[in-house]
Amino acid sequence: MKRLLAVLGSSVIGAGVGFAATVIIARGFGAADFGFFASLIAIWALLAPVIGFGSGKLILRAQAQGAPALAVWLLGRGLLVIAAALVVVTAFVLVAGPLAYDRHWGVFLLASVALASLVLQDPTKAVFQARDHYAGLAGWQLLPPTARLVAGGAALLGGLSFLGFMAVYAFAELIVIAVSLGCLSHYRRHACQQPDAQAPAPAMPQILRQGMPFAVSGMLYTIYYQVDVVMLGLMAGLEQAGIYKAAFVFIAAAYLLPSTFFQRFLLSRIFRWWESSIHLVPIVQRSLFGCFIFGGLVAGFFALFADPLIAIAYGKGYSEAAVYLRWLGLAVVLHTLAIGVGAYLVTAPGIARKVRVQVVTAVLNVLGNLLMIPAFGIMGAVIATIGTEAVLLTGYAAMLMRELRDRRIAHADPV
Repeated sequence: MKRLLAVLGSSVIGAGVGFAATVIIARGFGAADFGFFASLIAIWALLAPVIGFGSGKLILRAQAQGAPALAVWLLGRGLLVIAAALVVVTAFVLVAGPLAYDRHWGVFLLASVALASLVLQDPTKAVFQARDHYAGLAGWQLLPPTARLVAGGAALLGGLSFLGFMAVYAFAELIVIAVSLGCLSHYRRHACQQPDAQAPAPAMPQILRQGMPFAVSGMLYTIYYQVDVVMLGLMAGLEQAGIYKAAFVFIAAAYLLPSTFFQRFLLSRIFRWWESSIHLVPIVQRSLFGCFIFGGLVAGFFALFADPLIAIAYGKGYSEAAVYLRWLGLAVVLHTLAIGVGAYLVTAPGIARKVRVQVVTAVLNVLGNLLMIPAFGIMGAVIATIGTEAVLLTGYAAMLMRELRDRRIAHADPV
Protein backbone atom coordinates (compact mmCIF):
# COMPACT_ATOMS: atom_id res chain seq x y z
CA MET A 1 0.00 0.00 0.00
CA LYS A 2 2.85 2.40 0.81
CA ARG A 3 4.33 1.78 -2.63
CA LEU A 4 1.02 2.47 -4.33
CA LEU A 5 0.49 5.65 -2.33
CA ALA A 6 4.01 6.82 -3.17
CA VAL A 7 3.49 6.31 -6.91
CA LEU A 8 -0.01 7.79 -6.98
CA GLY A 9 1.00 10.65 -4.69
CA SER A 10 3.93 11.59 -6.88
CA SER A 11 1.65 11.36 -9.93
CA VAL A 12 -0.80 13.79 -8.35
CA ILE A 13 1.98 16.18 -7.40
CA GLY A 14 3.58 15.78 -10.82
CA ALA A 15 0.24 16.47 -12.50
CA GLY A 16 -0.13 19.61 -10.40
CA VAL A 17 3.37 20.76 -11.29
CA GLY A 18 2.79 20.00 -14.98
CA PHE A 19 -0.53 21.82 -14.88
CA ALA A 20 1.11 24.86 -13.31
CA ALA A 21 3.73 24.83 -16.07
CA THR A 22 1.00 24.63 -18.72
CA VAL A 23 -0.87 27.57 -17.19
CA ILE A 24 2.31 29.68 -17.09
CA ILE A 25 3.04 28.95 -20.75
CA ALA A 26 -0.57 29.59 -21.80
CA ARG A 27 -0.81 32.88 -19.91
CA GLY A 28 2.68 34.07 -20.73
CA PHE A 29 2.67 33.59 -24.49
CA GLY A 30 -0.99 33.62 -25.58
CA ALA A 31 -3.20 31.08 -27.31
CA ALA A 32 -1.29 31.01 -30.61
CA ASP A 33 2.17 30.28 -29.14
CA PHE A 34 0.60 27.96 -26.59
CA GLY A 35 -1.19 26.12 -29.41
CA PHE A 36 2.11 25.78 -31.29
CA PHE A 37 3.87 24.45 -28.21
CA ALA A 38 1.02 22.00 -27.51
CA SER A 39 1.13 20.83 -31.13
CA LEU A 40 4.86 20.17 -30.90
CA ILE A 41 4.49 18.18 -27.68
CA ALA A 42 1.68 16.15 -29.26
CA ILE A 43 3.85 15.37 -32.30
CA TRP A 44 6.74 14.33 -30.05
CA ALA A 45 4.39 12.06 -28.09
CA LEU A 46 3.40 10.50 -31.41
CA LEU A 47 6.98 9.86 -32.53
CA ALA A 48 8.55 8.84 -29.20
CA PRO A 49 7.12 5.29 -28.90
CA VAL A 50 8.28 4.31 -32.39
CA ILE A 51 11.77 5.75 -31.90
CA GLY A 52 12.04 3.85 -28.61
CA PHE A 53 10.79 0.62 -30.32
CA GLY A 54 8.96 -0.51 -27.16
CA SER A 55 12.18 -0.86 -25.15
CA GLY A 56 10.47 -0.12 -21.82
CA LYS A 57 7.95 -2.94 -22.19
CA LEU A 58 10.68 -5.30 -23.44
CA ILE A 59 12.70 -4.59 -20.28
CA LEU A 60 9.70 -5.54 -18.13
CA ARG A 61 9.12 -8.69 -20.19
CA ALA A 62 12.81 -9.63 -19.91
CA GLN A 63 12.61 -9.25 -16.12
CA ALA A 64 9.42 -11.33 -15.89
CA GLN A 65 10.90 -14.09 -18.06
CA GLY A 66 14.31 -14.05 -16.38
CA ALA A 67 16.15 -12.97 -19.53
CA PRO A 68 18.75 -10.39 -18.42
CA ALA A 69 20.73 -10.70 -21.65
CA LEU A 70 17.92 -8.92 -23.49
CA ALA A 71 17.90 -6.06 -20.97
CA VAL A 72 21.68 -5.73 -21.28
CA TRP A 73 21.38 -5.46 -25.07
CA LEU A 74 18.52 -2.96 -24.88
CA LEU A 75 20.47 -0.67 -22.55
CA GLY A 76 23.65 -0.96 -24.60
CA ARG A 77 23.33 -1.29 -28.34
CA GLY A 78 19.63 -0.57 -28.13
CA LEU A 79 20.32 2.96 -26.93
CA LEU A 80 22.66 3.48 -29.90
CA VAL A 81 19.84 2.47 -32.23
CA ILE A 82 17.55 4.97 -30.48
CA ALA A 83 20.17 7.71 -30.80
CA ALA A 84 20.55 7.08 -34.53
CA ALA A 85 16.77 7.21 -35.00
CA LEU A 86 16.63 10.51 -33.09
CA VAL A 87 19.22 12.06 -35.41
CA VAL A 88 17.25 11.03 -38.50
CA VAL A 89 13.92 12.29 -37.13
CA THR A 90 15.45 15.58 -35.96
CA ALA A 91 16.94 16.23 -39.40
CA PHE A 92 13.54 15.64 -41.00
CA VAL A 93 11.76 17.91 -38.51
CA LEU A 94 14.24 20.73 -39.13
CA VAL A 95 13.24 20.66 -42.80
CA ALA A 96 9.50 19.94 -42.55
CA GLY A 97 8.70 21.90 -39.36
CA PRO A 98 9.24 25.45 -40.73
CA LEU A 99 7.18 24.59 -43.82
CA ALA A 100 4.22 23.33 -41.78
CA TYR A 101 4.16 26.02 -39.07
CA ASP A 102 6.07 28.99 -40.53
CA ARG A 103 8.43 29.13 -37.54
CA HIS A 104 12.22 29.49 -37.41
CA TRP A 105 14.11 26.21 -37.67
CA GLY A 106 15.92 27.03 -34.42
CA VAL A 107 12.70 26.49 -32.48
CA PHE A 108 12.46 22.97 -33.83
CA LEU A 109 16.12 22.27 -33.06
CA LEU A 110 15.59 23.31 -29.43
CA ALA A 111 12.36 21.35 -29.24
CA SER A 112 14.11 18.19 -30.49
CA VAL A 113 15.82 17.94 -27.09
CA ALA A 114 12.39 17.40 -25.56
CA LEU A 115 11.80 14.57 -28.04
CA ALA A 116 14.97 12.81 -26.88
CA SER A 117 13.89 13.24 -23.27
CA LEU A 118 10.46 11.81 -23.99
CA VAL A 119 11.90 8.76 -25.78
CA LEU A 120 14.06 7.90 -22.75
CA GLN A 121 11.24 8.24 -20.23
CA ASP A 122 9.61 4.89 -21.05
CA PRO A 123 12.71 2.70 -20.49
CA THR A 124 13.64 4.78 -17.43
CA LYS A 125 10.27 4.10 -15.82
CA ALA A 126 10.61 0.43 -16.76
CA VAL A 127 13.91 -0.05 -14.92
CA PHE A 128 12.33 1.24 -11.70
CA GLN A 129 9.31 -1.04 -12.21
CA ALA A 130 11.46 -4.05 -13.05
CA ARG A 131 13.16 -3.83 -9.66
CA ASP A 132 9.96 -2.85 -7.81
CA HIS A 133 11.75 0.38 -6.86
CA TYR A 134 8.62 2.46 -6.42
CA ALA A 135 10.22 5.13 -4.25
CA GLY A 136 12.64 5.85 -7.07
CA LEU A 137 9.79 5.77 -9.59
CA ALA A 138 7.83 8.22 -7.47
CA GLY A 139 10.76 10.62 -7.43
CA TRP A 140 11.43 10.18 -11.13
CA GLN A 141 7.84 11.07 -12.02
CA LEU A 142 8.33 14.52 -10.55
CA LEU A 143 11.41 15.42 -12.61
CA PRO A 144 10.01 16.06 -16.14
CA PRO A 145 7.07 18.27 -15.06
CA THR A 146 9.33 20.14 -12.64
CA ALA A 147 11.80 20.82 -15.46
CA ARG A 148 8.97 22.25 -17.57
CA LEU A 149 7.71 24.38 -14.67
CA VAL A 150 11.17 25.81 -13.98
CA ALA A 151 11.62 26.61 -17.67
CA GLY A 152 8.25 28.36 -17.89
CA GLY A 153 8.79 30.26 -14.64
CA ALA A 154 12.27 31.39 -15.67
CA ALA A 155 10.96 32.61 -19.02
CA LEU A 156 8.13 34.51 -17.35
CA LEU A 157 10.29 36.13 -14.67
CA GLY A 158 13.03 36.95 -17.15
CA GLY A 159 10.64 38.46 -19.69
CA LEU A 160 11.95 36.10 -22.37
CA SER A 161 10.47 35.71 -25.83
CA PHE A 162 8.98 32.41 -26.93
CA LEU A 163 12.30 31.47 -28.52
CA GLY A 164 14.05 32.27 -25.23
CA PHE A 165 11.59 30.07 -23.39
CA MET A 166 12.33 27.20 -25.79
CA ALA A 167 16.07 27.60 -25.08
CA VAL A 168 15.52 27.37 -21.32
CA TYR A 169 13.13 24.48 -21.85
CA ALA A 170 15.73 22.61 -23.91
CA PHE A 171 18.30 23.05 -21.12
CA ALA A 172 15.84 21.68 -18.55
CA GLU A 173 15.17 18.66 -20.75
CA LEU A 174 18.92 18.04 -21.04
CA ILE A 175 18.96 17.59 -17.27
CA VAL A 176 16.14 15.02 -17.57
CA ILE A 177 18.12 13.20 -20.27
CA ALA A 178 21.23 13.08 -18.07
CA VAL A 179 19.29 11.62 -15.14
CA SER A 180 17.61 9.07 -17.44
CA LEU A 181 20.93 7.87 -18.82
CA GLY A 182 22.31 7.55 -15.30
CA CYS A 183 19.35 5.40 -14.19
CA LEU A 184 19.58 3.21 -17.30
CA SER A 185 23.32 2.73 -16.85
CA HIS A 186 22.83 1.72 -13.21
CA TYR A 187 20.20 -0.87 -14.13
CA ARG A 188 22.40 -2.26 -16.92
CA ARG A 189 25.18 -2.87 -14.39
CA HIS A 190 22.63 -4.66 -12.20
CA ALA A 191 21.44 -6.80 -15.15
CA CYS A 192 25.03 -7.70 -16.07
CA GLN A 193 25.48 -9.29 -12.63
CA GLN A 194 22.53 -11.66 -13.02
CA PRO A 195 22.95 -15.30 -14.16
CA ASP A 196 22.79 -15.75 -17.95
CA ALA A 197 23.47 -12.04 -18.45
CA GLN A 198 26.14 -12.91 -21.00
CA ALA A 199 23.91 -15.32 -22.93
CA PRO A 200 23.43 -14.39 -26.59
CA ALA A 201 20.65 -11.83 -26.96
CA PRO A 202 18.08 -12.30 -29.72
CA ALA A 203 19.03 -10.92 -33.11
CA MET A 204 18.04 -7.32 -33.74
CA PRO A 205 15.24 -8.17 -36.23
CA GLN A 206 13.72 -10.46 -33.59
CA ILE A 207 13.97 -7.75 -30.93
CA LEU A 208 12.30 -5.26 -33.24
CA ARG A 209 9.51 -7.75 -33.98
CA GLN A 210 8.94 -8.13 -30.25
CA GLY A 211 9.15 -4.44 -29.42
CA MET A 212 7.43 -2.76 -32.35
CA PRO A 213 3.90 -3.91 -31.39
CA PHE A 214 4.36 -2.04 -28.09
CA ALA A 215 5.85 0.92 -29.96
CA VAL A 216 3.06 1.03 -32.53
CA SER A 217 0.53 0.68 -29.73
CA GLY A 218 2.01 3.73 -28.01
CA MET A 219 1.99 5.72 -31.25
CA LEU A 220 -1.60 4.80 -32.06
CA TYR A 221 -2.62 5.69 -28.52
CA THR A 222 -1.22 9.16 -29.08
CA ILE A 223 -3.10 9.54 -32.37
CA TYR A 224 -6.49 9.34 -30.70
CA TYR A 225 -5.22 11.01 -27.52
CA GLN A 226 -3.50 14.15 -28.78
CA VAL A 227 -3.73 14.35 -32.57
CA ASP A 228 -6.83 16.56 -32.22
CA VAL A 229 -4.53 19.38 -31.08
CA VAL A 230 -2.26 18.93 -34.10
CA MET A 231 -5.14 18.78 -36.57
CA LEU A 232 -6.88 21.80 -35.04
CA GLY A 233 -3.65 23.77 -35.32
CA LEU A 234 -3.24 22.87 -38.99
CA MET A 235 -6.92 23.11 -40.02
CA ALA A 236 -8.45 25.77 -37.75
CA GLY A 237 -5.44 27.76 -36.55
CA LEU A 238 -3.07 27.64 -33.60
CA GLU A 239 -5.33 29.80 -31.45
CA GLN A 240 -8.14 27.24 -31.73
CA ALA A 241 -5.65 24.52 -30.85
CA GLY A 242 -4.66 26.51 -27.76
CA ILE A 243 -8.30 26.83 -26.61
CA TYR A 244 -8.88 23.09 -27.04
CA LYS A 245 -5.62 22.27 -25.26
CA ALA A 246 -6.63 24.47 -22.33
CA ALA A 247 -9.66 22.22 -21.80
CA PHE A 248 -7.84 19.01 -22.56
CA VAL A 249 -5.15 19.66 -19.96
CA PHE A 250 -7.77 18.92 -17.28
CA ILE A 251 -8.77 15.74 -19.11
CA ALA A 252 -5.15 14.61 -19.36
CA ALA A 253 -4.76 15.21 -15.63
CA ALA A 254 -7.80 13.01 -14.99
CA TYR A 255 -6.31 10.26 -17.18
CA LEU A 256 -3.09 10.37 -15.20
CA LEU A 257 -4.24 8.59 -12.03
CA PRO A 258 -5.70 5.45 -13.65
CA SER A 259 -2.86 5.38 -16.16
CA THR A 260 -0.31 5.61 -13.37
CA PHE A 261 -1.99 2.88 -11.37
CA PHE A 262 -2.05 0.41 -14.26
CA GLN A 263 1.05 1.35 -16.25
CA ARG A 264 3.50 2.19 -13.46
CA PHE A 265 2.31 0.30 -10.40
CA LEU A 266 0.39 -2.72 -11.69
CA LEU A 267 2.04 -3.38 -15.06
CA SER A 268 4.98 -5.46 -13.83
CA ARG A 269 2.50 -7.57 -11.84
CA ILE A 270 0.27 -8.03 -14.89
CA PHE A 271 3.21 -9.40 -16.84
CA ARG A 272 3.87 -11.88 -14.02
CA TRP A 273 0.18 -12.83 -13.71
CA TRP A 274 0.00 -13.82 -17.34
CA GLU A 275 3.07 -16.02 -16.81
CA SER A 276 1.33 -17.79 -13.86
CA SER A 277 -1.97 -19.62 -13.42
CA ILE A 278 -3.58 -16.99 -11.18
CA HIS A 279 -7.31 -16.35 -11.70
CA LEU A 280 -7.41 -13.12 -13.68
CA VAL A 281 -11.14 -12.59 -14.23
CA PRO A 282 -11.99 -11.39 -10.69
CA ILE A 283 -8.98 -9.06 -10.77
CA VAL A 284 -10.10 -7.55 -14.07
CA GLN A 285 -13.66 -7.12 -12.78
CA ARG A 286 -12.50 -5.25 -9.69
CA SER A 287 -10.25 -3.06 -11.82
CA LEU A 288 -13.09 -2.06 -14.13
CA PHE A 289 -15.47 -1.32 -11.28
CA GLY A 290 -12.91 1.07 -9.80
CA CYS A 291 -12.36 2.66 -13.23
CA PHE A 292 -16.08 3.29 -13.69
CA ILE A 293 -16.47 4.91 -10.28
CA PHE A 294 -13.43 7.11 -10.82
CA GLY A 295 -14.46 8.19 -14.32
CA GLY A 296 -18.01 8.99 -13.25
CA LEU A 297 -16.87 11.16 -10.35
CA VAL A 298 -14.45 13.11 -12.55
CA ALA A 299 -17.04 13.67 -15.29
CA GLY A 300 -19.53 14.96 -12.71
CA PHE A 301 -16.93 17.29 -11.24
CA PHE A 302 -16.13 18.81 -14.63
CA ALA A 303 -19.82 19.22 -15.43
CA LEU A 304 -20.32 21.26 -12.25
CA PHE A 305 -17.11 23.29 -12.08
CA ALA A 306 -15.84 23.75 -15.64
CA ASP A 307 -16.37 27.53 -15.70
CA PRO A 308 -14.48 28.40 -12.50
CA LEU A 309 -11.73 25.90 -13.32
CA ILE A 310 -11.00 27.53 -16.68
CA ALA A 311 -11.40 31.07 -15.33
CA ILE A 312 -9.03 30.54 -12.41
CA ALA A 313 -6.43 28.69 -14.44
CA TYR A 314 -6.32 30.64 -17.70
CA GLY A 315 -8.36 33.83 -17.37
CA LYS A 316 -11.14 35.29 -19.52
CA GLY A 317 -9.24 34.79 -22.76
CA TYR A 318 -9.84 31.06 -22.54
CA SER A 319 -13.45 31.08 -21.20
CA GLU A 320 -14.71 29.24 -24.29
CA ALA A 321 -12.77 26.17 -23.19
CA ALA A 322 -15.25 25.49 -20.34
CA VAL A 323 -17.90 24.32 -22.80
CA TYR A 324 -15.55 21.75 -24.29
CA LEU A 325 -14.34 20.63 -20.88
CA ARG A 326 -17.88 19.64 -19.88
CA TRP A 327 -18.36 17.52 -22.98
CA LEU A 328 -14.91 15.95 -22.70
CA GLY A 329 -15.93 14.65 -19.27
CA LEU A 330 -17.77 11.87 -21.16
CA ALA A 331 -14.46 10.87 -22.72
CA VAL A 332 -12.96 10.48 -19.23
CA VAL A 333 -15.44 7.73 -18.31
CA LEU A 334 -14.83 5.83 -21.55
CA HIS A 335 -11.07 6.31 -21.57
CA THR A 336 -10.60 5.31 -17.93
CA LEU A 337 -12.43 2.04 -18.61
CA ALA A 338 -10.32 1.55 -21.75
CA ILE A 339 -7.14 2.03 -19.70
CA GLY A 340 -8.30 -0.67 -17.28
CA VAL A 341 -9.13 -3.14 -20.05
CA GLY A 342 -6.14 -2.40 -22.27
CA ALA A 343 -3.63 -2.75 -19.43
CA TYR A 344 -4.23 -6.51 -19.41
CA LEU A 345 -3.52 -6.95 -23.12
CA VAL A 346 0.23 -7.48 -22.70
CA THR A 347 0.82 -11.05 -23.92
CA ALA A 348 2.15 -11.57 -27.45
CA PRO A 349 -1.32 -12.42 -28.84
CA GLY A 350 -2.91 -9.76 -26.63
CA ILE A 351 -0.67 -6.90 -27.77
CA ALA A 352 -1.21 -7.92 -31.41
CA ARG A 353 -4.97 -7.79 -30.88
CA LYS A 354 -4.63 -4.50 -29.03
CA VAL A 355 -2.71 -2.97 -31.93
CA ARG A 356 -5.39 -4.07 -34.39
CA VAL A 357 -8.03 -2.28 -32.33
CA GLN A 358 -5.84 0.79 -32.07
CA VAL A 359 -5.24 0.91 -35.83
CA VAL A 360 -8.98 0.94 -36.48
CA THR A 361 -9.53 3.51 -33.73
CA ALA A 362 -6.73 5.79 -34.94
CA VAL A 363 -8.03 5.74 -38.51
CA LEU A 364 -11.55 6.55 -37.32
CA ASN A 365 -10.21 9.36 -35.14
CA VAL A 366 -8.30 11.00 -37.98
CA LEU A 367 -11.26 10.65 -40.34
CA GLY A 368 -13.58 12.00 -37.66
CA ASN A 369 -11.40 15.06 -37.16
CA LEU A 370 -11.09 15.63 -40.91
CA LEU A 371 -14.87 15.58 -41.25
CA MET A 372 -15.87 17.34 -38.04
CA ILE A 373 -13.31 20.13 -37.58
CA PRO A 374 -14.17 22.00 -40.81
CA ALA A 375 -17.88 21.85 -39.93
CA PHE A 376 -17.85 22.35 -36.16
CA GLY A 377 -14.40 23.67 -35.24
CA ILE A 378 -13.29 22.73 -31.73
CA MET A 379 -16.58 20.94 -31.02
CA GLY A 380 -15.83 18.71 -34.00
CA ALA A 381 -12.60 17.61 -32.33
CA VAL A 382 -14.53 16.96 -29.11
CA ILE A 383 -17.10 14.81 -30.95
CA ALA A 384 -14.32 12.86 -32.66
CA THR A 385 -12.61 12.28 -29.29
CA ILE A 386 -15.74 10.95 -27.54
CA GLY A 387 -16.62 8.69 -30.47
CA THR A 388 -13.07 7.39 -30.62
CA GLU A 389 -13.04 6.50 -26.93
CA ALA A 390 -16.29 4.55 -27.30
CA VAL A 391 -14.86 2.53 -30.21
CA LEU A 392 -11.60 1.94 -28.33
CA LEU A 393 -13.32 0.63 -25.20
CA THR A 394 -15.57 -1.68 -27.21
CA GLY A 395 -12.65 -3.11 -29.17
CA TYR A 396 -10.45 -3.59 -26.11
CA ALA A 397 -13.26 -5.35 -24.25
CA ALA A 398 -13.85 -7.76 -27.14
CA MET A 399 -10.12 -8.56 -27.39
CA LEU A 400 -9.70 -9.10 -23.65
CA MET A 401 -12.70 -11.43 -23.52
CA ARG A 402 -11.10 -13.46 -26.30
CA GLU A 403 -7.75 -13.44 -24.51
CA LEU A 404 -9.29 -14.62 -21.24
CA ARG A 405 -11.22 -17.33 -23.06
CA ASP A 406 -8.00 -18.61 -24.63
CA ARG A 407 -6.33 -18.52 -21.23
CA ARG A 408 -9.18 -20.42 -19.62
CA ILE A 409 -8.77 -23.17 -22.17
CA ALA A 410 -5.00 -23.30 -21.66
CA HIS A 411 -4.92 -23.00 -17.84
CA ALA A 412 -8.43 -24.01 -16.77
CA ASP A 413 -8.93 -20.45 -15.44
CA PRO A 414 -12.66 -20.30 -14.56
CA VAL A 415 -14.68 -17.37 -15.87
